[in-house]
Amino acid sequence: MNDKLKRILVTLCLFIALLVVMYLTSYWLSNHHAAYMTFQYEHNVLWIAALVSLLLSFQLIILLFPFHWMIKLLLAPIVGFISIVATYILFGGN
Repeated sequence: MNDKLKRILVTLCLFIALLVVMYLTSYWLSNHHAAYMTFQYEHNVLWIAALVSLLLSFQLIILLFPFHWMIKLLLAPIVGFISIVATYILFGGN
């Protein structure tokens, strides 16, 4: 298998695993430890998820697109913004 394809698959698997673990943790805490689910805690978890999502999206941009590095530099913030918004909506946005 191509090395580039392996890196893409590993990145996607890590991202999916991150989403699953964060969802299950959030579900478990909300059912069993409601006192811990304060606004500050949810806010911190949300920002950590958004930053990890942003880093993974930058890595995907670098790996997937065979464009010039300047075009990648322009695409990365757009994809990063979309990933942060999607993370916010998925993990507690209103």
